[in-house]
Amino acid sequence: MWYNLQFFRDVRMFPKTLFKNFNYIHFPAERKATMLEIPPKAVVMAENEEMLEKFTTVYSGVLDIIPIVTGKTKSGGEFYSAVNHELSGSFPEIQVKCECRYPLNEDLCTLCGECVIACPLDAIDEEISIDFTKCDYCGKCVDTCPENAIDLYRYENHIFDAPQVLFLDNIENEYSEINGVYHLDEKEELFANIGTFQIEQSVSHNKEICQYNGRLDLGCQRCMEACEYKAVRKSSNGIEVDHFACEDCGQCISVCPTGAMQSEDVSDEAFGDLIYEKLQEQGGDYRHVIFVQESDTVFFYKNYYDKITEDVLLVILPNVYILNIFHFLLLLRLGIANIHVFQEIFKESGLYKHIQFTNALSSYAFSGRKIVSKGQAPEFSEEKDKLFTSDFTFPGYKNKRKFLAPILRDIYEKSENKRVLLQENILNTFGSVVCDEKKCSLCLACLNHCKIGSLMADSSNYTLSHIAANCIQCGICLNVCPENALELVAGLLLDEEFFQPRILAKDEPVACAECGKVFGNRKSLEQVRNKLKSAGRFEDEMELLDYCDKCRVKKQLEVG
Repeated sequence: MWYNLQFFRDVRMFPKTLFKNFNYIHFPAERKATMLEIPPKAVVMAENEEMLEKFTTVYSGVLDIIPIVTGKTKSGGEFYSAVNHELSGSFPEIQVKCECRYPLNEDLCTLCGECVIACPLDAIDEEISIDFTKCDYCGKCVDTCPENAIDLYRYENHIFDAPQVLFLDNIENEYSEINGVYHLDEKEELFANIGTFQIEQSVSHNKEICQYNGRLDLGCQRCMEACEYKAVRKSSNGIEVDHFACEDCGQCISVCPTGAMQSEDVSDEAFGDLIYEKLQEQGGDYRHVIFVQESDTVFFYKNYYDKITEDVLLVILPNVYILNIFHFLLLLRLGIANIHVFQEIFKESGLYKHIQFTNALSSYAFSGRKIVSKGQAPEFSEEKDKLFTSDFTFPGYKNKRKFLAPILRDIYEKSENKRVLLQENILNTFGSVVCDEKKCSLCLACLNHCKIGSLMADSSNYTLSHIAANCIQCGICLNVCPENALELVAGLLLDEEFFQPRILAKDEPVACAECGKVFGNRKSLEQVRNKLKSAGRFEDEMELLDYCDKCRVKKQLEVG
């Protein structure tokens, strides 16, 4: 055979061996690695006390168990008896808050036994343990106790911290989707998580350009929806990545429209820089690019080593599923005629949709021309001319959409159609925002949450504008608008207006009646007046609203 077993064990050696005679760029898996130690500790919860007792008997020797009964049980036993419980956090830091029964004050109890005699249901034993499966809360024990040691409604709050939680009842509940929460038939997964692990961080997240607001729980959640491993979760601080749960599938990176989710192996900026540098070295002679996943390089070489020509550039990635329209449209703009992803792409993936979108766009703009193909049989037509040359000035990378805007403009200007319209909504990340100007008060609540620069305001003439090229249709502006004045319009329409600021609302400035300083706009001022009037407040001081902050204070002092 032309390869040996060692090659399979160390596939990263391929650039120096098999591929040395090809034109290629290799992005190796270079990731931050940390050690994570998961102790053998878990909160174990069950409605049935007997089931919990059997589990602790079997597994207490190998697992540090915090046992909690959620159903009716005896007080004073070895298990916590919780009437309410709440889980927060995620593996390996889960917090369980419980409200537990403590009907007996042991400091006051003298074990006189009067309550045992008084109970008509034999719900209290000689150790003064109350069996709440029998108790009907008649209160005779409370009335009989000479020391006032019994209170049937006495509870104490407990907080337990553990890396994992196990519910012995195999019933789906509100916590089933939390990483680190398991049911009895999933206990093998719990035990598999115990030990010391090296965690590789294959994904990074930049909250500065992320359109999800954790505090409001509003905005873009595409990365969370795409992750089937529950490795991407939301918190009050925004998006968080659980690197232990992450399976490096690349879905969150592919679907992210802003570039907030980035591959640690090949960031957008690194890809753009190296591709541009490589194309300049060759003098712009490359016509085709083939993306090959590292794990497929042996198969690719074995079947196609004699079919790769000088005008083909191979791009070797640890995971091709991170690819999206950023990579495809950039290569198109740099003069690549055909792009092939050497992989059988599953249809539910973000990559599949990005290939669909790219081909729909190029087909509409360039007379049916599709530039991206997929599968394990790459075939390129030499008859297809390049649509662009490599003379492209890179914009500074602020976010993915702002980087793509000049590329989309070049596609629009090169297109045979001067209104390129895509209504398929394949990605659902392109569209515009319309505004009911009669409702809008220019409070700019929407602007405060648009991190990628789709919305902008001009304080000199009190206008709110929108740039469709930057909009990802996250919808956060709609949800924070107090007047419900905004609406999303989905679909990509490439025309001149797509790239230019379009005024959504405009108002006249308000100048101080005393000093002439502009301190607001007419609509906002009238809105404040109307709200104060409807609340019946400050009616005799309404004229003070015509003054700026400083002059208003002076007028109040003059009156007062």
